[in-house]
Amino acid sequence: MEGPPLDNAAVASRLDAIASLLELAGAGPYTARAYRRAADLIRSTPAPIVELVRAGRARDLRLTAGSVSLDHSVIVSRQLLKGI
Repeated sequence: MEGPPLDNAAVASRLDAIASLLELAGAGPYTARAYRRAADLIRSTPAPIVELVRAGRARDLRLTAGSVSLDHSVIVSRQLLKGI
């Protein structure tokens, strides 16, 4: 049984929560930061991220500040969307 579709804010909130848990567990700072940056990107994306992932377009997302690609973070969020 599936729940209601997730909006960007809900996905971003879950990624932030995972980042907090990683920090508490002593994970490396880059891991938690990747989750937070992915959450920020998803939160600022006007298109529904769930639909982008389903359409295979998640790699189209890029972090514009500093021209850093978020491909790895988006891949993480794609894997998380299966469980969220």
